[in-house]
Amino acid sequence: MCLPVHEGGLGLRHLDDMQKALHMRFAWNLIQGKSLWAQFFKDKYVGSKPWALIDANKCTRFWKMIAKNISLVLENSKWWLREGNLCFWYDKWRDWGPLFSDLLVVGNPLLKVKDCQLSNSWDVDFLVSLVGHDHVNDILESLVVCKGGSGVLVWIKQDNGCFSTKSVWDCIRIRGSTINGHPWMWHSLFSLKILISMWKAWHNALSVDDHLRRIGVPIVGTIVGLLPSLLSWRLWHHRCVARMEGRLELFNLVWHSIVHEIHSICQGIHKVLKCFRHDSQILQSLFMSPLVPLRRSSRLFGAGGIIRDDHGNLLHAFAFPLGVGSNNRVELLALLYGLKACKALRIGYVDVEFDSLVVVSWWKQRRCGIWYLEDFWEENFGLLDSMVCSVCHVFREGNKATDWLAKHGSLGHHMEQHVIGEVPRLLRGLIRLDKLGIPSLCCR
Repeated sequence: MCLPVHEGGLGLRHLDDMQKALHMRFAWNLIQGKSLWAQFFKDKYVGSKPWALIDANKCTRFWKMIAKNISLVLENSKWWLREGNLCFWYDKWRDWGPLFSDLLVVGNPLLKVKDCQLSNSWDVDFLVSLVGHDHVNDILESLVVCKGGSGVLVWIKQDNGCFSTKSVWDCIRIRGSTINGHPWMWHSLFSLKILISMWKAWHNALSVDDHLRRIGVPIVGTIVGLLPSLLSWRLWHHRCVARMEGRLELFNLVWHSIVHEIHSICQGIHKVLKCFRHDSQILQSLFMSPLVPLRRSSRLFGAGGIIRDDHGNLLHAFAFPLGVGSNNRVELLALLYGLKACKALRIGYVDVEFDSLVVVSWWKQRRCGIWYLEDFWEENFGLLDSMVCSVCHVFREGNKATDWLAKHGSLGHHMEQHVIGEVPRLLRGLIRLDKLGIPSLCCR
């Protein structure tokens, strides 16, 4: 029951899971909080010890419950390294976990990251004495992002890095297998009693004769079987009335009630925004046939862009593959590559056109909304601030040449061209259409 509806449950949340999620929220506020009560708990129960070394078997009962969940919070979060005021051995400032989980602790266990720094660079000899020659390069790659300001704790289960009870619950809950026909079985046009009956039928929980005989209840008569949704529930209602109340409903009455239910559903069918398309799978699911879940292959991305002068002439076109990722990451990497190309061409006045409203909104707010893209974002911002530039949104229909280059890169192709006569024929036509101001044609 305590599973989401798409995994065969009723959408209820287990109280133990919710209590654990709330304790983790308290632990999160305690670790990264600077309020008076957070400072009180730190001084009383933590002291100068790293969070990974907290003893969860001491002090009050409430503190024991909080301390047991601190390790879960640390596993699903990461410190964004700033000025280096983090524990070198026990804080998770690397992507693949704290150092003490992979290496032996050498020297001072409370060593801070900033203690490994010289005036302008990192003390490589000191780092070698701590982690050895085999790991020092990995450590230096993680330390290169060290910047000014206090360290920030980010929740890696959310793109924006913010902690939420919902994401915590989704992390710790028990998971079930996905049911392919759940959007149809839990359709909003059906009443709750129909939905519950279908859920019972899916889990073989209806009190039919075979189940009752199994537990020793004497039964006379049988139930023919199950029909999809509405028919199944109405026949089940007819059976229960006859057995429990001793009242037989006429066939015409049953049929007219089914017609009435269908008519009520048809009146609200215009409110449905999305219909489930896999009808054959739904029918198989209703008859309890085993189904093989469909797997969607991971989508491959590519980045592409085009640099033109104020007359629309081609200066530089590029495309390259990026593998599996997200749209926002592709947009930022394409922007970064294009700005570097502008710097190489010594272009100081740039008009940037995006077909991503998300990135344009980030630019207007001067803030990136996804924590793990902050490094790309700050590098882009540094390049943009060194130029005279403007950023605006353009619809996809007005960005056909760049769209073609991105698709070309997603197929695994690398391309860099400076002369329009050397680019592929279709791309050449799209560039010329843009230059002439003629609408592009969609080729399928």
